Amino acid sequence: LALASLLGGAVLALAQRDLKLMLAFSSVDDMGYLLLGLLAGGAGLSGTGYSLLSHALCKAALFGAVGIAEARIGQPVTLDTRGLAAKVPVASATFMIGAFSFIGVPPGLGFIGHWRLYMAGTEMGGPALAVCMYVATALALLAYVRAIHRTWLGAGNLAENTPASVVTSRLAAGVVLVLALSTVVLGVRPSLLPLSDSMATHTASIAAWRAR
Repeated sequence: LALASLLGGAVLALAQRDLKLMLAFSSVDDMGYLLLGLLAGGAGLSGTGYSLLSHALCKAALFGAVGIAEARIGQPVTLDTRGLAAKVPVASATFMIGAFSFIGVPPGLGFIGHWRLYMAGTEMGGPALAVCMYVATALALLAYVRAIHRTWLGAGNLAENTPASVVTSRLAAGVVLVLALSTVVLGVRPSLLPLSDSMATHTASIAAWRAR
């Protein structure tokens, strides 16, 4: 089930053209990592904890960035939408930071979680499971890089007189940017997180449950 979620979610995310659907299926992919961490135990449990927090912060930032862009252009954001960085630069920066942190590129918080999940997965399933995890990560990276290149950084194809259906709130843009940047800050300074003591407690309780 974890592998089906891991690889299936990554493939389905890559197949989407609507960015919100891509983000949704990449969440399915991430749930596969988290389930593997719970199954593996040890470092996998702490990796699951860090990844859960990274997932929450990054996905809030990513969906928020897309929502701001859609409000600005008055239509759904797809792979056929180009040049959004010029229209919504803060949302564009938010999407890029959130995307790379989410898939585990250092120094984002996602890297701390994914590194532990990779170690636990390799210990549990050997090289074969490690290869599956790396393939899923490569597919996710391809999906996000394609979205960034085509949608945010590509040459603009939106009419200059495209009306904004909703006036974009600077406060909303600032909030999602702070969420994305917080994943980088926490990745550099994980000691700011109160996860060490609580994670030890949760690890012990889950280990005891598995022993039964």
